Amino acid sequence: MANDQIFEELRSHLGAFIIKHNELKNDSVILQKEISELKEQLVKKDEQFTNFQNQQKLSNIASSVVGKEGNSAELKQRINEYIKEIDKCIIHLKQ
Repeated sequence: MANDQIFEELRSHLGAFIIKHNELKNDSVILQKEISELKEQLVKKDEQFTNFQNQQKLSNIASSVVGKEGNSAELKQRINEYIKEIDKCIIHLKQ
């Protein structure tokens, strides 16, 4: 009888291990998916940050040119329009 009890105890432990293994596999799949989604979000944020930096550089150039020429409102408006058009082109190229 002792062998039967040991066998049943081992069977019980094995069942618990299998259940835990399946839970961990499911958790792993979920976490891998989350990692993938976060990587995509990071790429998008990097692109947005790069676009912001480019806009900031152009704005700085516009400010320095405006100081020399004097017609700042018109120049800023034109540069902002160019930036928007460039952003649209970049979006179309990525698609």
